[in-house]
Amino acid sequence: MGRPPDAAWACLPHCQRPIDAGRRGAATDTANQESPHPALDPARIRSILDRHAFRAVFQPIVELESRAILGYEALTRFAAGPPHDVFAAAGEAGLRGELEDATLRAAFSAAGSLPAAALLHVNVSAELVLAHEPLASLLASHGWLVVLELTEDTPVTDYRAFRAALDRLGHDVLLAVDDAGAGFASLRHMLELQPHFVKLDRSIVSGITANTAKQALVAGLSYFAIRTGAVLIAEAIESAAAVRTLLELGVTLGQGFYPGRPVPADELARPPAIPADWPGRHVAPTQPAGPPPEPDLPVGQALNIGAGIGQALRSVGVVTFGDLAGLGAVSAWRRLRAAGQPLATPATLLALEASLQDVRPSMLSARERGSLGVIARVEGRARRPGGGTRRA
Repeated sequence: MGRPPDAAWACLPHCQRPIDAGRRGAATDTANQESPHPALDPARIRSILDRHAFRAVFQPIVELESRAILGYEALTRFAAGPPHDVFAAAGEAGLRGELEDATLRAAFSAAGSLPAAALLHVNVSAELVLAHEPLASLLASHGWLVVLELTEDTPVTDYRAFRAALDRLGHDVLLAVDDAGAGFASLRHMLELQPHFVKLDRSIVSGITANTAKQALVAGLSYFAIRTGAVLIAEAIESAAAVRTLLELGVTLGQGFYPGRPVPADELARPPAIPADWPGRHVAPTQPAGPPPEPDLPVGQALNIGAGIGQALRSVGVVTFGDLAGLGAVSAWRRLRAAGQPLATPATLLALEASLQDVRPSMLSARERGSLGVIARVEGRARRPGGGTRRA
């Protein structure tokens, strides 16, 4: 796999590409220009580094049913211009690694005021992970769970070496593949790295309510998540309609201007108000995880399936886990087709088959299924994130 040009989106830490300035599509959109911002010459980049002329902001990542905040993505803002242009110019000047390190340190420092149970998402390049230092020391100096986001334009030439480098960073470091659906690289990252989170690219989420092809793609990725234990996060959510569609397709987490805009650290103590038209439901009271579901447990509570699939099954008489187990996945799916349910897709059939073969109790809230389930796979035991001591 070839390395994209430096002027492209490659290795852009903390860059809110989808929402702030709008994505430019393929990497070649900026590569075809000699310089996206000629004023960002090496001297200007050096000045930005010396003066620390940037700041960190944080955008909430929420559970779509309740809008409960699960974590925050750290993003960088520059007075000199859009983040992708600054990092591209830094790459051309041979200063991208130094700028990435400086902005990452600023994000970790500002994140000291994050809520104790929140995950912290940061964008990193493959080169930073493979180098081990200074990333390892920076992560060790903070005591909460961190999610490293690897973007579509981050080249990985040796996946075995990259996995080994991740392991050396420790169990409190999770992996997310960013920009899923934007191109081949993100799909290969998903297959080779088995990430804990998969972030759906804005090009997939935008317009999804009226685009059946995009819905089909997300349904397929939702099935991938079920089979691999990953958690889907939709980026660039801008409407209540998008939330409804994503919930129907089994997506549990999301971020965007509609759930909450990026804010400076000093505003984190004031969570954004829930929009009046938020379509999700309130999270049920948390209960301890129990044994495999009994036959009379409601199907939506018994199985790790999307809210829309659960509702569709109930509409055709498949109300409990016992109903589904008695019918089998194929018969239940045929009922959906006969009723004209739009969710009667091959991906839904595969999801039902996977659920029956590997039933997962869902006695925890949807938010805890998204966080504790991932952490349990990493550490071999379920524990609440954020148990360490934070230092600003």
